[in-house]
Amino acid sequence: MQVRRAGIPEHHQRVYGTIELLAAGTSTTAKTCNVDLKVIVILPGCCTSQHVHLRTESILYVEAGQVLLESVLAGERTVLNVGDIVVVDIAEDHRLTNEGPLPARVVEIQSPGYTKKDTVPLGSIPQRVKLRTGRFWDPGDHVRLKVCGIRTLEVAYACYELGVDAIGLHALGSKWSAVLSCEDWIAAVPEDLSIFLLTDLRRTEILASLVHRLRCTTIQLQGQTSDQQFDEVASAAKELGVKLVKTLPVPAVETNSLAQTLLDRLGGKVDAFLLDKGWYGGTGTTTDWNIARQLVSYTETPVILAGGLHEGNIAKACTTVKPFGVDVESSLEWRLSLEDGVVKPKSVLKIQRLVSSLRGKQ
Repeated sequence: MQVRRAGIPEHHQRVYGTIELLAAGTSTTAKTCNVDLKVIVILPGCCTSQHVHLRTESILYVEAGQVLLESVLAGERTVLNVGDIVVVDIAEDHRLTNEGPLPARVVEIQSPGYTKKDTVPLGSIPQRVKLRTGRFWDPGDHVRLKVCGIRTLEVAYACYELGVDAIGLHALGSKWSAVLSCEDWIAAVPEDLSIFLLTDLRRTEILASLVHRLRCTTIQLQGQTSDQQFDEVASAAKELGVKLVKTLPVPAVETNSLAQTLLDRLGGKVDAFLLDKGWYGGTGTTTDWNIARQLVSYTETPVILAGGLHEGNIAKACTTVKPFGVDVESSLEWRLSLEDGVVKPKSVLKIQRLVSSLRGKQ
């Protein structure tokens, strides 16, 4: 147990004012392991940066003055007065502005404690990734294999040793920050195993931070996007030095005009297309291989086939469609009658059988 008597706290100067560090992992007087306690002093007319914490939750308590709390991503502006408390969840962007005549004091409890790499300023410029893109993108005539939805080092290493070319990590929907749990083991994955980040995020600074922290070599963009959103992500991928894959749905009918339009419009901006049953995939439903084959023939951009692939049909799918690569997920999970929302573990035995079926008949 540590006791620190009342006195002058550690002061850290900031552009907007000061931080009074009462207890933290970096403190020299009251050192902690998993939480920070600080007072943020904001001078009149000043504001903190607009930023996101990817793994950190904060509780803010206004001790003096009046501050404006803003979230760009949520489109919210809230005035906070003395005694108000706000819980800032993981991945919620925020900025505090003192619009009053006197300094404002905001007490913050932050857990886990502050780290520079966990703080992502909105509008920040991506920094280039210094990793090779992995064997999924190496030259060769063989069909590449990607296994998606990997959550543990054991399964990632099994994929590598069995000859899988790439693994996929999920950063989708409102729970996208859960992917950062992979950071605890991702550094142990061999560098020549390609790592895809499956995401529907559009904020390029957040994408860049995830790419760096998870050593991803490819962004796989899910869902529908506006032209502007896609161009921003494509530009960020280029600046980062990583590959970009766009998921597209295989049309349910022979009329491929929409799909062909998308292939034409995006072909020069992506490294590959991924054809699935829908914009997000994950249904375990087989796509129409004949239509997929037509789309493969139509575009010069590499095409990855997904949707309902398993050890019993993957060889035939490759023969029919002739894709650059294949992407498999749901058929490799243990069937344990788990309820929706519960993590479904991968079966290494099923992965081994899938690889044998694919490699044995190429």
